[in-house]
Amino acid sequence: MNRKYIYLWTAIVVCLCVFVFIQDLGASRLAFEGSESSCKGLVQEAETGSLFGAMQVGTHHDASNGKFIVTPKTIVNSETFENNADRAEFCVEIPQDGLYQIKAWAQADGSLHDSFFVAINNYPATGYLWDVVSAGDFTENLVNDRGKSDPQTIFLPAGQLTLTFANRESGTRLDRFEVVRVDDGQSTADPIGKCGNLEQEAEDAILFGNAKIGADNRASRGSYVFIDPIEGKSLDQIDQVNRAEFCITIAEAGRYQIFAQVQARDSESDSFYVRVNGSPAAGYVWDFSHHNEFIEYLVHDRDKSDPITVYLDQGEHLIAFHNRESGAKLDRIKLILVEAENAQMPERPTSQTPTPTPSAPIPTISLPDRCGGLQQEAETAKLYGNFIVGASEYASGGQFIFVPRESSPSIAAINQAHRADFCVRVTESGRYRIIGRTSAMDAETNSFFVAVNGIPNQGILWDVRSEDKFVNGEVQDRGNPDAHVVELTAGQHTISFYLRETDAKLDRISLVQFKDSDASDQVPTQTPVPPAVTPQPTEVPPNPPPSFGGGAAVCGGLEQEAERAKLVGNMTIGFDGSASGGRYIYTPQSVPFASTPDDTQKADFCVQIFQPGNYQIEALVLAPNGKADSFFVTINDGETGSFLWDVENSSEFIADIVNDRGKADPAVFSLPAGHHTISVHHREAGVQLDKIKLQLVTNTDPD
Repeated sequence: MNRKYIYLWTAIVVCLCVFVFIQDLGASRLAFEGSESSCKGLVQEAETGSLFGAMQVGTHHDASNGKFIVTPKTIVNSETFENNADRAEFCVEIPQDGLYQIKAWAQADGSLHDSFFVAINNYPATGYLWDVVSAGDFTENLVNDRGKSDPQTIFLPAGQLTLTFANRESGTRLDRFEVVRVDDGQSTADPIGKCGNLEQEAEDAILFGNAKIGADNRASRGSYVFIDPIEGKSLDQIDQVNRAEFCITIAEAGRYQIFAQVQARDSESDSFYVRVNGSPAAGYVWDFSHHNEFIEYLVHDRDKSDPITVYLDQGEHLIAFHNRESGAKLDRIKLILVEAENAQMPERPTSQTPTPTPSAPIPTISLPDRCGGLQQEAETAKLYGNFIVGASEYASGGQFIFVPRESSPSIAAINQAHRADFCVRVTESGRYRIIGRTSAMDAETNSFFVAVNGIPNQGILWDVRSEDKFVNGEVQDRGNPDAHVVELTAGQHTISFYLRETDAKLDRISLVQFKDSDASDQVPTQTPVPPAVTPQPTEVPPNPPPSFGGGAAVCGGLEQEAERAKLVGNMTIGFDGSASGGRYIYTPQSVPFASTPDDTQKADFCVQIFQPGNYQIEALVLAPNGKADSFFVTINDGETGSFLWDVENSSEFIADIVNDRGKADPAVFSLPAGHHTISVHHREAGVQLDKIKLQLVTNTDPD
């Protein structure tokens, strides 16, 4: 009998367990099905998201539905997006493939509580760094990515995705958001993950509006893209609808330039607007020469920057060509890496540091090895954020740096995102003053913040002279009539110029050792050495390697592009698709005729000679007429004389061998093994030099 009861109770327990299991399974199934349907639309309240870590719901009568989300100010700020525990996640249902921006209502209580990290499906890995507009109430913002894209435009495929807002600066409040489609529904785009490489055909682009594919056997692959003529379309502002977009995957972060192969039949069809990740909002105005063939050019921004150089981090980016003049034809594009982001600059101090005095030397710090001397061209600096290179025939080297007015507002406090860093090698410890060559149109464009090795934290507020030409001035701190003097130990240092007012232009910087008796405001200049005449062939002693572009000694081979030379004075880079590498150098018409070699107007080529012997120089040149057809040439700073080189006239780039008027044709000179400097000096403006090549004529090595 007892055994029967045991069997009965065992059966009852088993039945109960099965019942509970079935109930749990049903609940789990319901929960899972509920999670599938919990993905919401394009507009969501912040408090409905999944909150993690210290992210929590707060209440305020100005917030939508009276609620917002926030990481309390007691929580430490986050420096990175990866593994960020304090976050809010939202499941968003995207109805259709397209380009989207994120509109969000947020409140920022000052500059210490005004940013989030934002990511979609954890892309990008570092998150978009969204700077929220500081305001006392909840304000509508478009999510941006500091120093890179404002607003941030993202291609999203149809389906469910996860939108994440992660803590960066605690105390920043999020009320609600809306994912807004910004294209016109006529995209031929592929979903994210199918981005192309650095070189793409135009017909493979994402086409919008009246952007169409045309056929021409002169184009690469026989096809090109153009904008079908549009009646009454205004050309004085960017056309948001009619455009071609290229999704490009960047494998190596750094500064890039954009080559594009185009054709224009006349002046009514020779320009596009160009944007990179939606910036600048007004677009770069890119115009190009008329030609019946498809010619490759570097994309520039009319009257501002030639070429444009943009910073792109690893990941996917959008390059957009917008309609400006119907009929302009785009064949293909190619991005070229001009400077890799292969080293991190030192972090700034986190505590307030007093302005240095001669009794407190600024210590050296660990820096990359790309350090230059005490005088450097601004365009050789490491540029961050909205700093770009501009072109002017009045600037030293033909280029300067600045932040365009339309790309960023002027700011009242130092901002790490927008700066230019110069790595300077100091060989002698001492007191130094900083001299900058600048140009400023008015009182609204005449200041920078300056710091040395990140000191002082708030920067030196330097008011530059309001001059429409480039002039030298000592860095001073506003309110202090004396030059700012820093004491530097021997070694490497970083001089940083930060955005304060847009359109302030910086051409060149110099560090001058300070002496108590020194009352000069001028930057020391090199005195030209008069040339001496010697018989040919000329015996030239080897030179120690020179310092190029303000950087460390770098010597090239026997064949070099002209634009790779160290350019001094008004020697300027020009752009022509028929030139080797698309570039050449020249002096503008504003530079007067020179009767003797001028060391302040030249291009220096450092050449490594392995085989001693007698050499001649072959060059690709274009001399348009008899008033623009000559250079001076010297070897190793004119130690043994100069050549007056008459260039053969032509309408295109041709090969010509350097001669010496009335003395030698070709000019032959003897070079021992080692480093040598070939200098091409200005004589007549307008003659164009594309590349040089040293040719061995006679081997003088007895072995």
